[in-house]
Amino acid sequence: MYSKDQLAVDRARDRDAVLAAASRLLHDHDGTNGRAGIGCLRARVSQALDMPAASIDVEFKDDQALLAATIGWLSRIHLRRQQVLADLLTAGDFQRWTHAALVQSRTPGSVFGCELGWLAGQAFVAGHSRTLLDNTYCAWQWQLATALHGLERRGVISPGTDVQRLGATLLSLLQGAYMTACRTGDLGVIAATFDAAARTVINPPTW
Repeated sequence: MYSKDQLAVDRARDRDAVLAAASRLLHDHDGTNGRAGIGCLRARVSQALDMPAASIDVEFKDDQALLAATIGWLSRIHLRRQQVLADLLTAGDFQRWTHAALVQSRTPGSVFGCELGWLAGQAFVAGHSRTLLDNTYCAWQWQLATALHGLERRGVISPGTDVQRLGATLLSLLQGAYMTACRTGDLGVIAATFDAAARTVINPPTW
């Protein structure tokens, strides 16, 4: 007989499996699921995992609830990945971070490395799901600005640089590149943008 702790672990594992499957279905590269949006998302996840629909329906009351949970799950993963920004000490560290992000963007099934960027451009993401995305982007911008402030203190970038604005600029550069790559399939635009981002940090513009 399972203990309460084991049941909790199993439930968390099942929930993660459902959210991972929902993310994959939403980002299906052949475009089929993208056009379908979140229509019948719970049923599609049930079929993909060969999991009873009732067990998913109990956890997520409708497709919008599953979408919001998926965005929250992706957001936590993404923001944890970006915690390495706090360890950037030099311009070389920043360049290595952009290189690591570029490698991630080329990983098969990664939707060019930014599932959240893809979701941000979808009309079916609205209400609570849109608010979750907005909050994630604000947190990401804060992480970038904090890292840039550390580089400013160490003299890597010019004193007095508006790190909040520079962080927003970098975020816009990277997300614009992801969006373009998603639409055109040209990964070269991501590489070029990451190179430009690294050079922008080393020689930030004056506004």
